[in-house]
Amino acid sequence: MKKTILKIINAISVVIICVALYAMIKVVFTPGGMAPEFLGYSVFRISSGSMEPTIKVDSLVVVKQIEPQDVQVDDVITFYSDDPVLQGFPNTHRVKEIIDEDGHLYYVTQGDANPIVDAYKADSSKLIGVVIYQSPLLGKAMRLLSNPLIFIPVIALPLVYILISSIVDTIRIAGKISEEEDNSDV
Repeated sequence: MKKTILKIINAISVVIICVALYAMIKVVFTPGGMAPEFLGYSVFRISSGSMEPTIKVDSLVVVKQIEPQDVQVDDVITFYSDDPVLQGFPNTHRVKEIIDEDGHLYYVTQGDANPIVDAYKADSSKLIGVVIYQSPLLGKAMRLLSNPLIFIPVIALPLVYILISSIVDTIRIAGKISEEEDNSDV
């Protein structure tokens, strides 16, 4: 029973390490100024209160890529903003109006906590997607885990321990197999 539990824990650890490695590779190789995505989804942490009370500060949001023509009035979208204050960073606001200028779409957006619409329309070519999920709890956890004082002892050290123990176990098993083969040849 103990061996089965250890095998399950080991398998889960390997999966977690592989997912973390894949996520790291996606982030590293995503071109500058672009949001990393996986299977058409991106994850962001909200850093301002412009969407309160709908989306609280530090909430984690999952954004699904969609075609620009599929955006509807009242959708909450994430897009690369043309507002000079935001310097092209992603912004998450609600669509108040959709403008079609010779077949090219623009979205008039507004934060739920803001009294007026945004000064700059969102260009559909800069659309990241529509918010499909949000969690204040996961966002706070992500913020906490991004702190090196928390990340290193809570995530990095256990992963290093698991990796080293897996390597040691593999070497030990390889040694036993080699020893058994040597004994069988005699």
